[in-house]
Amino acid sequence: MISMAEIGPRTEGAIYENVDGAFKVLELVTDRAKARELLHRRSAQFAVIVRDMRREDGQPFAVGSVWTTSDRLLKAGADDACGLCGYWRCRCGQSATTVAPARLEGAR
Repeated sequence: MISMAEIGPRTEGAIYENVDGAFKVLELVTDRAKARELLHRRSAQFAVIVRDMRREDGQPFAVGSVWTTSDRLLKAGADDACGLCGYWRCRCGQSATTVAPARLEGAR
């Protein structure tokens, strides 16, 4: 079974960064067979197709790394942000059914 803690907030449209760059999530693949094919690994449980936002010529590629404390969410995916405060981890303590555009957290 795939653990959402391993995937983290990397849903379609999310932007995150780590030591390797800043990445926009184009697709989350939870079908194990497709993930294994994309990553060329027999044990892959999921794949995240991303594009490096810091490279003008950045081409989409698949990653299978788990979400760690060195990863930082910059923008939540369209369906992930709190509808009131706009953050992936709600800061206002309220929940809403409508989704507002996410604020850029940690933007420079």
